Amino acid sequence: MSDLKPCPFCGGEAEYHSYIDIQPTIDECGAYVDADVSYCESCGCPKCDIWFDSHNDDEPEEITIERWNRRVKNERHDI
Repeated sequence: MSDLKPCPFCGGEAEYHSYIDIQPTIDECGAYVDADVSYCESCGCPKCDIWFDSHNDDEPEEITIERWNRRVKNERHDI
């Protein structure tokens, strides 16, 4: 895994998390009928509570980290 740059707001240590996001589907009677399940990744600062989330099952961990690490003065990459 690539190193995360510190938070651009407070300079605090950034964190990376991966998790499963489950969004239930409820019918008009209020009954659970299905669920959308996706793999998600997040980079951010727990001190500032600022997070960059990625909800793409096919996106590698390095892309999420690269997006967090990009700063205004960096050149834009095709991501």
